Amino acid sequence: MGLDTAGSNRIDRGHTEQPPSPPPPPSRMCLYIMLIHFIPLIETTETTTYKKRSTINYLALVHNESIVHKNGNGFSTNLTDLSLLTGSICSNNAKLNDDHHDDGDGQTPTDNNKSLDLPFILDDITLEQLLDIPHWSEELKQVEFKTIEQFENALIQWEDILQQVLECYDYNTFGSYVDFYHSYHKSNSNLTDFILNYQAKITTESMSCVAQSLMLMQCLSTKDNLYGSNFSLVSCEEMIMIMTAAENGEGKSLQTKYQLDAKDNVKEHVLVCLKFHIIDNNRFGYVLLDPGYHISRPIIVMNDCLFPHTGWFNASKNQKVCKDYCYQIINDQYIAWKVRETKIDDPTEVMKQYVNIIYIKKEFIKYASVTEKRACIFSLKSYVIRNRKGAIAGFYSWIEQKNLTIFYEEENGKRITNKFHIKDLDEPNVRLCLEKVATYSKEPKDYESFICLLANYRQSLYDEEFCFDLCEIDKWIEED
Repeated sequence: MGLDTAGSNRIDRGHTEQPPSPPPPPSRMCLYIMLIHFIPLIETTETTTYKKRSTINYLALVHNESIVHKNGNGFSTNLTDLSLLTGSICSNNAKLNDDHHDDGDGQTPTDNNKSLDLPFILDDITLEQLLDIPHWSEELKQVEFKTIEQFENALIQWEDILQQVLECYDYNTFGSYVDFYHSYHKSNSNLTDFILNYQAKITTESMSCVAQSLMLMQCLSTKDNLYGSNFSLVSCEEMIMIMTAAENGEGKSLQTKYQLDAKDNVKEHVLVCLKFHIIDNNRFGYVLLDPGYHISRPIIVMNDCLFPHTGWFNASKNQKVCKDYCYQIINDQYIAWKVRETKIDDPTEVMKQYVNIIYIKKEFIKYASVTEKRACIFSLKSYVIRNRKGAIAGFYSWIEQKNLTIFYEEENGKRITNKFHIKDLDEPNVRLCLEKVATYSKEPKDYESFICLLANYRQSLYDEEFCFDLCEIDKWIEED
């Protein structure tokens, strides 16, 4: 859903009518054949990385209603404040300092009318009731380029815009989670009922893959007058096909799990997409931009897998694991996003492989009530600071484990990772690591805001019943 730990997913555009759903996905057998066909995934020459600086000035895309948020870099962000079927947008930060927040004494909040029968409640609802029924709108527009050179010139600008968004806006799912918890704590509902009625907010202060992608779309529309308005938000289902090494008495084998045709699939990630046609040689393809996974380059996916098709590239690595990505078109509805994890000390040994599926036929519009709400429930929370090339510092935590992992890069490029328990937040060595992270931030005050944010996050973890129920619901969604 955005944070890639390498061994660890919106600004409303004015849709006011309930659009028709896309055609149902191909049958299991049909997609099984297609997936088996492309599993080798042709390795091709990667595209050239371009660099070119420009200034971003974001403007609202929808109607004339907008609210402006200034960030520390001086860039203005105009967001539309709407509350529609497709979700709601809010410029307010998750409230970190109101009267029911943690005062540092570690006291457990008073329980609401919590459910003692969570498994029975979950048996009586569907995933589409808990989140929402996903909806798409019109088909993606196709942009025509006369020559490959014209297309490559546009790529230079898109890459520059993408990298500035990475650099200017931190990835953050802690803030929206804290807001989610405080709203729950004020309610008199059990957690399941609360989630059923919760309206996830899109904010400039807590930007998941949803807000990151929508901010990027605004920037593209503003900066690229020729093509920028043709980019669309598309949905992604993660890990629909999993292949892991397992001992079976005869050596290692691949075990595969297929979920693509399940009714309750979750669109847990969104990214930005452009469909294009190069007239000179009559070739077709897609451009994918994914700020939610901190990918600093445009990904080009050609129908014929030939230049400028991106091919395999390294997405992230830590001391143990290297994670690589490759993308390939299945048909006019789907792009397969293949992920391969290998050992750092033995790149030939594949530890894990899986496939994500990106739906590219139509624009996704239920990003708040499906994807953003799913991010609130997801057990992993993260804060990531990026530069123009990707993640450089941050911290993340699994709710169930009550841990806190802090990471940052040293001047020599070496990544330092330290693991703590969340109860140790006030310890000097934890504060020192957070100070290191803050040195990469755009805001001088961010060290204090990190402490405040994590203190409020820690307070939610003292609510044992809430955390247990939330993690159980998260597992239920994953396994459904």
